[in-house]
Amino acid sequence: MALAVVSIVFEASPSAQNRRWADPYERGEKAFKAGNYQEAIKLLEQAVGVDPRQAANKNVEGVYYVNYFPFVYLGLAYLQTNQYDKAKESFDRARRDKMPGSFVNLMAGGEKDLAGR
Repeated sequence: MALAVVSIVFEASPSAQNRRWADPYERGEKAFKAGNYQEAIKLLEQAVGVDPRQAANKNVEGVYYVNYFPFVYLGLAYLQTNQYDKAKESFDRARRDKMPGSFVNLMAGGEKDLAGR
């Protein structure tokens, strides 16, 4: 008697793939706002490793969207941990993408602090 082997390939749904960057981004943003800068850096770098494309109103799943600007938060976290070269690199990378005014203002404050160093 012959056995038939059936293989089933599961592809991650788009929303599951989006969670791979969205979860660490959201946790990194919260860590940054709580002053846990090293944790924020780790999580934001993880998010960027999955998806470096910043965007306003980036779809996570269904009708759930976030403003995804990890390089702004990375720059600010690097600044807080005295990693000035990395802060500048992150701000330079963030500037490549169109950002809402709130992120422009947030980054401008960080860049002003960086220029004073």
